[in-house]
Amino acid sequence: MAMSLDTLIKRANEAFDAALAAAAPGSAMAPALDRLDHRPTHILAIGKAASAMARACRDHGLDAQGVIITNPENAADVEGFELIIGGHPVPDQGSMDGAKRAIELTSSLGPDDHLLVLLSGGGSALMTRPVGDLDLDHKRIINEALLARGMDIHRMNACRRLFSAVKGGRLAGLAAPARVTQWVLSDVPGDHLASIASGPFAPDPWSFDDAVGCVVEAGITRHDWATSVLDAMRKGDLPAPLRDGDPAFDRVETSILASNAICREAASNDLG
Repeated sequence: MAMSLDTLIKRANEAFDAALAAAAPGSAMAPALDRLDHRPTHILAIGKAASAMARACRDHGLDAQGVIITNPENAADVEGFELIIGGHPVPDQGSMDGAKRAIELTSSLGPDDHLLVLLSGGGSALMTRPVGDLDLDHKRIINEALLARGMDIHRMNACRRLFSAVKGGRLAGLAAPARVTQWVLSDVPGDHLASIASGPFAPDPWSFDDAVGCVVEAGITRHDWATSVLDAMRKGDLPAPLRDGDPAFDRVETSILASNAICREAASNDLG
């Protein structure tokens, strides 16, 4: 028997709600929290869902101190967490402050520490620390050029990783040799870790030359300071993003807890 229009609408709404529920930080994180085999000593939450993810940890009984780096619209205080509010989609001084704090935290870790990283979308702008002698104004110029060009998120973040002191696995390099567990709510097509918040704890899969091609495409190389940074990286005078196989990733374990595919599966399961 064919369903009535009202029934079809009701079922569609229920499937939509199931998809949204699958991406809600509390429900998405619950299975991972249940199977966590080693309590973290520190928690670093980055992105637009950072406060909600930190809250889920507290509600589950994790008592480690932590840092939240998020945007104004989603900011919420969580007991035991330092809250830092950055700019999005264009970075601001708060974004610089967040990156500074993330660098301080990861640099302080030792081999017996366990850092739980809670990563969600928006982290590329919310946590900003330029490489070399660049400053916030340079980062704003880069970001505005990328946004104006309309590049897809993968090409955009390939550029960002080159000019960042925290992206492209650089926070993983600072955290080593501590253990790092990274839980991710993905907001990018294909769930490529290097593109989610520009991969602060993930290796950069792009070759240097391919990433530079994106920088050229965005028109950033018309600035002398940009070409100076790229030349310094070619010579090895400035560190490039970390690549797969770097020992910094030996103790980094990553799980994607929510994504477009996971939400679609939840909707499909609800429909039967």
